[in-house]
Amino acid sequence: MTRVALLCPSLDPGDAVSADVRGMARVLTDAGYQTEIFAESWNIPEPVRPADTTPDFLKEETDVLIYHYAFSWKKGRELFESLHCRKIIKYHNVTPPEFYAPYSARLAERCEESLRMLSELIHSGADIFAGDSSFNVQDLIDRGAPADRCRVFAPLHDIPGLLETETDAATQAEFAHDKNDGRILLMTGRLVPNKGYAALLRAFALYRKSYDPEARLILAGRANPELGLYYRELSILLDELEIRDGAVFAGAVSAEELKALYLAADAYVCLSEHEGFCVPLLEAMAFYLPFIALARGAMPETAGDGGLIFDEPDPALFAAALGLLRDKPEISKQLARAGRLRYETRFTNEIIGDSLLAVMKEVAPALRP
Repeated sequence: MTRVALLCPSLDPGDAVSADVRGMARVLTDAGYQTEIFAESWNIPEPVRPADTTPDFLKEETDVLIYHYAFSWKKGRELFESLHCRKIIKYHNVTPPEFYAPYSARLAERCEESLRMLSELIHSGADIFAGDSSFNVQDLIDRGAPADRCRVFAPLHDIPGLLETETDAATQAEFAHDKNDGRILLMTGRLVPNKGYAALLRAFALYRKSYDPEARLILAGRANPELGLYYRELSILLDELEIRDGAVFAGAVSAEELKALYLAADAYVCLSEHEGFCVPLLEAMAFYLPFIALARGAMPETAGDGGLIFDEPDPALFAAALGLLRDKPEISKQLARAGRLRYETRFTNEIIGDSLLAVMKEVAPALRP
C-alpha cells in the first residue's frame, strides 16, 4: 500500500490550509492510501504525528510526500529536501511583502523569506507542483517550476460541515432582519492589509449615504497583534467616513457564529487586493449569498460567473452595485443561484477530491491502491 505523508507546519480549526490538509487525509484514506498528517503544532481532532517522525513513515522511494506550503518553515524545507520519495508541493500562495511593509517590518520580512524559500524548494525539485488556482500555479512557473509538471486543484474545505452545523442563536438574534432596518453586508477573512478593508469601508460609506442609511457591514476575522498601526488607520477611517455605528468588527468567530452571519447577510462583499483562492467566496456561494468582488489574484477564477466582479476598486461603483442588488431583488436572487450552481459544479469536495486522486495516479501510476 502506498504511504502518503501530508506535511504542514501547523493545523488549526477554521484555517483554509488546515482544512485542505484534513480533507486530503480523508480523500486519500478512503481511496486506499495509507495516509498520515505531520506537523509541528496542531489543534484539530484528527490524529497528527510530529513532523520529525515523517522519515520513519516514508520508508520507500515510491511513497509520497505532499508538502503544503504557505509560509517559510525551516524544518519543512529540511524534510522536503532530505526525503527520498515522490514529492508534491501544494502551494497556497504567499502574500506579497509590500502589503505588510508599512505596518510591520517583521511580517514583511517573513513574506520575503517565504518567497525565497519557495524558489529554493522549487529548484530542489518535485514530481508535481500543484496550486489552489491557476494564479498560484503561474507564481510557481515564474519561480522556476516546469510548466509540464504543474497542476491546479482547488483546496478541500469544511463547507459541508458548516452547512450542517448548529446556528448560533445569539448571533442570529442580533442580526435578525426584524431588528435591522437596513441590509446586512458581510466580509470574512483575516484582518490584514491585502484584504482591501479601507476600500471596502469607503464603498460602504457611499452605499449608506446614497442608498441605505441603516445598512450594516459585518467584518468577521481574526486580528494580528503586530498590525496595530494598520488597525489604527482603519479606526481613523471609520470616524472620517462617519460609519462607526454601522461597521461591526466581529473578530474571530466560531463555526456556529459564522453560519449565523451567512444566513443573516444580504450580500457578500470582498475588495481584496490579493487572493490565492478565497475559500470564503465558496462559502458565500454555498449559502446562496450574492457577492460583489474585486478582480485581483485568483478571485476571477474562483468567482467565474457566480457574482459581480469589477476590475477597479472604485468605491462609487461598488456602492452602486450594492444599490442595484437592494433595488432589484430578482437580480440578487439570480446571482445567488448562479453562485450556488458554480459551487455545486466546480468546487464540491467530491469534485476537488477527484482532481487530487488524478494527480496521485500521475505520481505513482504503478502503485494505484
